[in-house]
Amino acid sequence: VICGRNRLENGSADAWAAAFAAHGTLKEVRMPQNGIRMEGITALAGGLASNTSLEHLDLQDNTFSDAGEKAFAGSLPSWPALHTLNFSDCVLAEEGGDVPTLIKVISEGSNPALRNLLLQNNNLDAKTVEVLANVIGTHLKDITRIEFQWNEVDEDDENVQALIDNLTTRGGKFLLEDEDEVEEDAEDAD
Repeated sequence: VICGRNRLENGSADAWAAAFAAHGTLKEVRMPQNGIRMEGITALAGGLASNTSLEHLDLQDNTFSDAGEKAFAGSLPSWPALHTLNFSDCVLAEEGGDVPTLIKVISEGSNPALRNLLLQNNNLDAKTVEVLANVIGTHLKDITRIEFQWNEVDEDDENVQALIDNLTTRGGKFLLEDEDEVEEDAEDAD
């Protein structure tokens, strides 16, 4: 199911959730930029939990907040084949808040096939990076890309370096700033 940039908002979320639950065999769901807020996100998490073969989930630029984030944390273990998770721009944490529950669930190995984790612009900080760095070689051993741009973490943080080193060793990337910005910085240095 690919249905993005339609401004579906919460009004249709219950119907989508019921359709997802009834289907039960979805492998890919992409619903970015639909203006769905926490109540609708919570409904979608429940409906998607029935799709145990889910491999790719993209809900970028919808608003999870605490309730939606916790609902998806509860659904994550339903998807052992999940390889791509895009929750960028979803308000996963309050500024200066705790590590989101869904990050803790991922770090405990809820999705062993996870290869791509996109978490841009979510008010995440060094505590979240530390949690990910502590499990990058165990529960996240297949991950090859983490996108973490526009969060609240310093590039000099030792855990950022641990993630970069680990992912580089396996041919992957940890992105803390835009690749275009990195290329521009390299050109400026010449």
